[in-house]
Amino acid sequence: MIKQLTYQEIKSDYGNFKYWEHPTLSGHIIPDIYWVASHIRYQKIRPFGWIYCHDLVVNHLWKIGLDLMTANCDIDMSHGAGCFVPKHINFKTDKPLSRHSWGIAIDFNIKDNPIGQIPKMDKKIISIFEEYHWFWGGNFKTPDGMHFEKGYLE
Repeated sequence: MIKQLTYQEIKSDYGNFKYWEHPTLSGHIIPDIYWVASHIRYQKIRPFGWIYCHDLVVNHLWKIGLDLMTANCDIDMSHGAGCFVPKHINFKTDKPLSRHSWGIAIDFNIKDNPIGQIPKMDKKIISIFEEYHWFWGGNFKTPDGMHFEKGYLE
C-alpha cells in the first residue's frame, strides 16, 4: 500500500525552506529563492509538457510518462496546476503547505476530477503512478482525484 510522506520526511528528503506569505495572492507563498534554484527544474516531460518539479522526482515522472503513453492514457494538462506550485493546501492560509510547494505533487485531468467529487481517474493511470510509489489524492478523506504526490511503499 502506498502511503503519504509526513512533513518531517518531506523536509528530510526534499529539503526545508523558508517562505513568506504572498502579499497579494491569498494562499500562495514565496519560497526562498536559493532553495528553488537548487531544487526545482523546468523540464519537458511527456505527456505532461513543460513543468517545474523537484529534481529528485524528474526521473520518476519521465518513467511514469513513458508508461502512460505506452498504455494510451489520456492526460489533460489544460487546467493542470502542474507540479511546483508554492501554496497552502487548497490556498487556505490556515492549512499546512501543499506537497506542490516542494514540487513533489502533480495535478491533471482536473475537469473530470474536481476536489470533493467522486473521482473518475482512469484506473490504469492510478496503477502506473502507484508502481512508482506515488500516492493518489482520490484516497483522501475529501477526494482529490486530480492529485498525485510522491509517497512510499508500506
